[in-house]
Amino acid sequence: MNTVLKTDPLTYEFASEQEAAEYDAWFRAKVEEALNSGKPPVPHDEVAARIRAKLAEMIKNAG
Repeated sequence: MNTVLKTDPLTYEFASEQEAAEYDAWFRAKVEEALNSGKPPVPHDEVAARIRAKLAEMIKNAG
């Protein structure tokens, strides 16, 4: 069985099991909050278009 330690810096971004558990709890709470939100979902294509526009604006302002 091939297992990866959650604290291995080459394969995982957290320094400790506690840090990983805290992030996991935070992330799950955010997902639950989003799922229970009354806001209408935003289609993928619309989100991608918003991101492309924002990146284009950032590139334009950086140069």
